[in-house]
Amino acid sequence: MQLGLSNARGFFRSSVSHLGGLLFPSRCQACRRLLRPGLAWCSDCWTGLSAAVSRPYCPSCAIGLGPHQSVNSRGRCPNCLKQSLVLDRVCRLGVYAGSLSRAVQHFKFHGAVHTGALLGDRLGALLSEQPWLGDVEALCPIPIHWTRRLDRGYNQSLILADRLARHVNRPVLELLKRRRVTPDQVGLSASARVKNVQGVFSVRFREELTGASVCLVDDVMTTGATLAEAARTLRRAGVKHIYAAILAKADQTGYDGA
Repeated sequence: MQLGLSNARGFFRSSVSHLGGLLFPSRCQACRRLLRPGLAWCSDCWTGLSAAVSRPYCPSCAIGLGPHQSVNSRGRCPNCLKQSLVLDRVCRLGVYAGSLSRAVQHFKFHGAVHTGALLGDRLGALLSEQPWLGDVEALCPIPIHWTRRLDRGYNQSLILADRLARHVNRPVLELLKRRRVTPDQVGLSASARVKNVQGVFSVRFREELTGASVCLVDDVMTTGATLAEAARTLRRAGVKHIYAAILAKADQTGYDGA
């Protein structure tokens, strides 16, 4: 009797799943191609995503490393060796191109929150392996202005931070707020990006931040102007160590994101 009941339940679940697949077919999280129920990525996009994630990168500036490039004992690559960096370390999912870029765009601009959750899970797994994670006390999402959040319906960085928290067991604290609406960074030069975000952030809990260590969370990093401004704002409030976790590092000749 118990076996018969178990078989009946299995048949019911299978039937419901099949019916759900007919009524609500799955689509690839990157190219939106129709898929069998239960799948999240088509084979082509999964291959592209895996390639984007597997590429080695500099842990200080997140730039992809070539086959003959490496970092020195301080974790610096030739690109950032002589630069003054405000972030201690960066953890990234991949390079902003192909499957990963399409998935991030669906998440950020088209309300594909489920796509963001899937990407956040993959980034969370990588973040949990970082040697500096033990120093991190909290995750801090990059804020968007309340008018943009009202228009979009969500802050993609906050969704990412909440997903990462499941993997690294750290609280998500919205330590920063955006003081004004800024034009999109798309198409701006590196110097214009810096000017565009100067003074755009303020802290919410200044008296509680002295000596703290936090990890900023954002979707895309291009020149790093937004993350750098956020980090400088936190340092002025007394934060000691600032790390970052991002979905993608964009080539400066490609997508012009944050």
